[in-house]
Amino acid sequence: MNITSSKIFTSLPLIIAGCLQTLSLAPFGYWILGPLSIALILWATKALEPNAPDIKTPGPHTTESNASEKDNNNSKRQKGFLYGWLFGLGLFGSGASWVYISINTYGNAPPPLAAALTLFFVAGLALFSALVFWLYFKFKTNHRHT
Repeated sequence: MNITSSKIFTSLPLIIAGCLQTLSLAPFGYWILGPLSIALILWATKALEPNAPDIKTPGPHTTESNASEKDNNNSKRQKGFLYGWLFGLGLFGSGASWVYISINTYGNAPPPLAAALTLFFVAGLALFSALVFWLYFKFKTNHRHT
């Protein structure tokens, strides 16, 4: 599997998980999609677990110094931030049509401007999820359980 399909294979479930969270809440109320969304998040972030193989090292026979382990933990935190942001894009993007309608209809903004402003709004809100994921993986990689 090449790098591009690997990124899509990881990114798409996180965006879908965010969309499923929206559908699990009111007014839709498909509550079973909430646990399914969490399962997708856990599956997609499995590679970021402390006991998972290192992201930057090519194989299990390489010896790591303390510095390379720290680099690997930083890489996992950065990926955690990205994964959280992707989840947030799905979560907030699937429920933000009202923002576009408000800006376009009541703000009299042209559709391209309304779409751009809505996209910035969703991307900004997704930073909250990104921060939560980053903090989770920061504490998880710092406190390994053996």
